[in-house]
Amino acid sequence: MRKLICLLLCLSLFAAPAFAETTAKPASLEERFSNFLVQNRLDGAGLSVSYYNTVTGERLDHHADRFYSVGRVWTLPLHMYYSEQEHAGAFDPPANDPEQVFTIDGLTLEKCRYQSILLNDDAVSEKMRDRLGSIGQYQQLLNDEFGHLDADALPDEFFSDTVYSTEFLLNCLIDYQRQTELFGNLMANFHQVQTDEGFGDTRYPYYMTHVRGVADGRYCDVGIISAPQPYLLACITTETLGGDQALSKINDFFSTEIAEASGQALEETTSTAARERRESDYRASAVQPAQQLKTAALLRWVAAAFGAALVLGAILTAICLLIRRRKHRHLREEEEYDE
Repeated sequence: MRKLICLLLCLSLFAAPAFAETTAKPASLEERFSNFLVQNRLDGAGLSVSYYNTVTGERLDHHADRFYSVGRVWTLPLHMYYSEQEHAGAFDPPANDPEQVFTIDGLTLEKCRYQSILLNDDAVSEKMRDRLGSIGQYQQLLNDEFGHLDADALPDEFFSDTVYSTEFLLNCLIDYQRQTELFGNLMANFHQVQTDEGFGDTRYPYYMTHVRGVADGRYCDVGIISAPQPYLLACITTETLGGDQALSKINDFFSTEIAEASGQALEETTSTAARERRESDYRASAVQPAQQLKTAALLRWVAAAFGAALVLGAILTAICLLIRRRKHRHLREEEEYDE
């Protein structure tokens, strides 16, 4: 009996590690991301990342409170503010001068967008910014509208230059994504200047809209990625850590995470093929509303024709019944007359 107990005890001791391994709590997203950074030698100074899953609400912030120059990415919240104000009617002509058109240094708002976004004209972007006040006033305005950061925790350089953190930029993206009707035209403008660099140099064909910028040896990218679970991503890295290549790897990490969580097998491909696939999806989504309108019009026509046929059938039936009734009455009168 003692031998049997000892044998069972030994077996339990040998099985304990395996049992503990199978019952161990799975690694969190933060732990998996930290391991990914170590494995890819991206865990050095100068990396900031903010990620948000729009379906689950899961968020990850890695050194997200550090402020850096972000290149042309700074124009995203600028145009968001102007779009919001335009939607609110702030630039509508006054009642006493209905022909008046809002301009900035002689340029209409639409022309400003064209030159700032599509032509990457920094001078026009700066004129749009300066129209809203001093840099300090402008930065405070943007934080109140989109950044949502604690004003007391903002560094002094935030109010003296257009520097941002990934936390700030991600909060802008969250507002951007939640109000697609308001920012839809703006999103279309930014989509026209997509690049295959940064997030765009991905192995996976998820449709995305991203804005990339380079300044002071730092690479910044922010994007809305339409994966099975759409996610938002803001990242700032350095040339030492790989620049665009680091941005690409980080985006691919979250693409893989989303695919595995969704039970979808990722079809890895080249960056060129992935871009062509994304553009094909974009064109298909762009014509979808027109196709839906044609389908709706066809359905309305069929419904109208069916309704007209029912009405016509009812009228013809009523006429036939009336004729038969009158004929029947006439025959009865003839029979009575013969009698």
